[in-house]
Amino acid sequence: MTIHHNQPSDDSPWWEHVCARDVLRIIAAWDHLRLHIPASTRQPTVYLHQRTRLPLHLLRDLQQTRTICAHPHIRPLTQSDLDRALVTAYHALARL
Repeated sequence: MTIHHNQPSDDSPWWEHVCARDVLRIIAAWDHLRLHIPASTRQPTVYLHQRTRLPLHLLRDLQQTRTICAHPHIRPLTQSDLDRALVTAYHALARL
């Protein structure tokens, strides 16, 4: 995942510089996608790749972005990271 460090130079957390609604949308979208994946699936991104034919790296990026949104101390995200994950989630949900 590419992380862009274009945040202001102050010490404020990254989530103060992105749309909070998008953070929640990513969490909700990934959780919705998980409802379509059998519980026994060990690699949800591979399963989604096989079902949707979306590039595996974009699905993994979506999964990682969702994890970071839920646990923001892991590392910073930018609005472009969120936008990319939202587009991937939209396409994955549309293809299921």
